[in-house]
Amino acid sequence: MKKIQRVLERAGPRPERFEAEAVRELEEAYRLRKTAVRASKAGIRAVKRGNAQAVEHEKARIQDCVQKVQSLGLVPTWRRGEFTDQMAAELVELAAFEWLYPYVFFGNEVSVPEVFSAEKLGVSIQAWYYGLTDVPGELGKAVVRFRRGRLSLEEKVSLRERLLEVIQEIISYLSDATDENVFGITGHEKDYNRRFEGRVGKIGGLINRLNEEMIGIQGQIQFVKEVRLASGRPPDGEFPG
Repeated sequence: MKKIQRVLERAGPRPERFEAEAVRELEEAYRLRKTAVRASKAGIRAVKRGNAQAVEHEKARIQDCVQKVQSLGLVPTWRRGEFTDQMAAELVELAAFEWLYPYVFFGNEVSVPEVFSAEKLGVSIQAWYYGLTDVPGELGKAVVRFRRGRLSLEEKVSLRERLLEVIQEIISYLSDATDENVFGITGHEKDYNRRFEGRVGKIGGLINRLNEEMIGIQGQIQFVKEVRLASGRPPDGEFPG
């Protein structure tokens, strides 16, 4: 009996030791996911500062986290894939924000990015769509917090018009995805369908809020025009912030 026990011990870890190691790997996966989220946020801040080198550094951090999760052999395959997609979505969000930020905030010409597709970023289709659903919200928050000098009312309108244009293009693209059987190739059709449609719904809510803001700002512009006309001052096209 002693010989059998020794053979079994050499053959592999006991169940309780295996379980402890699996738990450790799962905890590591959660830690790596948090690191990827922090890297994405840091990358977005770097985009706002115009620090391209820092942006690339944060992209590399996310990719490193993805590779490390993929090497965790005791985490179930489906769970590992879920972690991978969640982190890869952060990479998509950062890349899209970097691409669209100059146009939304400064009206720069929209250029075709060298690396911006699911294939070139090395992410799954599921991660690609998930990442895109987060971009409108992130751009919207950046617009609200934008404090580059003092914007006139007209500049605020132009900023929101460009933001709305980008968001409407994104939501149109995402809505078309439902007609292309995207849900059928993820492996988690029902769950993905529910969460994806919820995210698209949030973008619709953002569009409604932006339209309300636009109406409010345009009302202020009209009020300033009327005040100037009433006081004998012709509107000069420049309105206070």
